[in-house]
Amino acid sequence: MMIPTGVFRAKAMKLILVLAFVLPFVVHPVTLASPIPRFNRVILISYDGANPTWVAELMRLGYLPNLASLMQRGAMNSLFIVDHDPSTDPGLSTIETGYGPDVHKIYANVFGATTKISIPAGLSIGERIKSFYGSSWKVAVAIPWATAPLPENVTRNVDPIFWNLANVTDYSLAAQNLTWTPGDPEFDEYAFTPTGLINASYLVRRVVDEFIGPNSAGNFYVRIHMTEPDAVGHSVTVDKVVDPSSQYAYALELCDNAIGLLISGLERHGILDSTLILVTTDHGFLGGGHSGGPKPYSVEEVHTCFLVSSHSSVCSPTGLGLQNDIAPTILSAVGIEVDDLIPRFDATSGAMPLFMATEQVRETTPPEVVSVSFPDSITEGSRLNATIVLSDPSGISLVDAYYVAGSNLFKAQVTQRQGATLTFDMQTVRIWNVNSTQVYFEFFDNSSLKNKARYPASGFITVPVNVSQEPPTSTDYISPSSLLIAAGAVLVLLAAGGYWYLFRRPK
Repeated sequence: MMIPTGVFRAKAMKLILVLAFVLPFVVHPVTLASPIPRFNRVILISYDGANPTWVAELMRLGYLPNLASLMQRGAMNSLFIVDHDPSTDPGLSTIETGYGPDVHKIYANVFGATTKISIPAGLSIGERIKSFYGSSWKVAVAIPWATAPLPENVTRNVDPIFWNLANVTDYSLAAQNLTWTPGDPEFDEYAFTPTGLINASYLVRRVVDEFIGPNSAGNFYVRIHMTEPDAVGHSVTVDKVVDPSSQYAYALELCDNAIGLLISGLERHGILDSTLILVTTDHGFLGGGHSGGPKPYSVEEVHTCFLVSSHSSVCSPTGLGLQNDIAPTILSAVGIEVDDLIPRFDATSGAMPLFMATEQVRETTPPEVVSVSFPDSITEGSRLNATIVLSDPSGISLVDAYYVAGSNLFKAQVTQRQGATLTFDMQTVRIWNVNSTQVYFEFFDNSSLKNKARYPASGFITVPVNVSQEPPTSTDYISPSSLLIAAGAVLVLLAAGGYWYLFRRPK
């Protein structure tokens, strides 16, 4: 029997509506996710201290054509620094491992090989690839400074955070590989600074000629770092307003020239389309530096990192991610099951492959307070210690603890992760004659800062304070009488000095 066209359309529409309602409940979300991208050649490039606003605007204005061409082929994401100081060594260590300093142990920049450790053995992307694939994958590293001891005059460029990675590489280019006599033709060609930091174009040219070309038919991973933006930025002012004529813009252009050499080299060997190229930065930059804590405790231009991917399949559906996501993204894209790696990313940094960082996973579920405990009372001048347990599917939350002492409101800021129990101190020293303090807590996702929770839901928790008879002797505490005595002494000294100057000094 023939079904009239109108009836068929009506029945089909009803079926579509029913499926649209039912499928989300009967199909696991993972089955609806994008397929895992797969690449046999990956190149990861990081700029040192690249302001994400400047990068985006200079691309728009046409000053960074090669980076823009990669973005047009793929996508550009914003990645946030959420668990470490926004400086070079912690940033590079997080890029290399996917973990924060609690795992990779690199908390700050400490220049000098004798005073600094490497990223723990086995945790970097290159080491993971070598451990999984063995000799069937080749690994190359090109770093602008030295990764091994150098002559006396250039030891301040020694940075051993890549030492363990260098031990497994098939090709390594760093400052110790080169001649160190200023004035030599080779030195003039490669040196970006008088102390011998290697310029980006020289690094890329050597890598293309000596590693990519000979291995273009095989599987490889290349890691390159470019230092020009940071080296220039510390000597100039990087404003919020982008100035294409500035030295900082020129430093970014130098990096872009190197990207152009890389693209040309891959095209020459016929592997541009099949190679995943990722370009990022270890931290942002503003003013004359990049100080401050992780997001949201520093300015956006410092804790935000760009990530340009040459393939749109390797990016976040939301356009946002964490710096920690880079390592699991690459490892997953080369065929390594990241859930099998130890330590687990989701149990430490909350990192995940970027293409899995959907809103359902990272953006829409607020942290939930499992329990909060605090003391019945505290002694005046001591610390108030509270214990908080959170549950957060994204694994990345921040805790802000607010407390009132007298008429003053103070805030303690601590990072909290999924499944962890957090104990932190709220300092009340130098606050005296207070009978109680009021406390409340705020929790929010650090990946978006959109989802917040508060405990208690409104108002404060009141904690009694046992008042001391007298404040302890401390340079932190200055009584009103002490201030009056000090002021009187200063006036006496000024009067005596004035009298001597006017009447007693030699004529």
